[in-house]
Amino acid sequence: MPSANVLCPTGKVALSGGAHIDASFAGTLVLRSSAPLLSSGSAIGWFAIVTTTSGANISATWNATLTVYALCANVSQ
Repeated sequence: MPSANVLCPTGKVALSGGAHIDASFAGTLVLRSSAPLLSSGSAIGWFAIVTTTSGANISATWNATLTVYALCANVSQ
């Protein structure tokens, strides 16, 4: 399954995030997962996984764009 992630700048943590698939693929592709990317218990970014509604394989010829966002900030300990 295709996936993508985005990392926070060094020293920052992800407070929130999300993902978006091209509207032209609505009803064909769905987000299977959108969640924090963890490292040693800290959210260092965000990741997302895409799947098809029919269960068919996703090929590179689909040219769908998966955009992943993360809201990162300094957090005092």
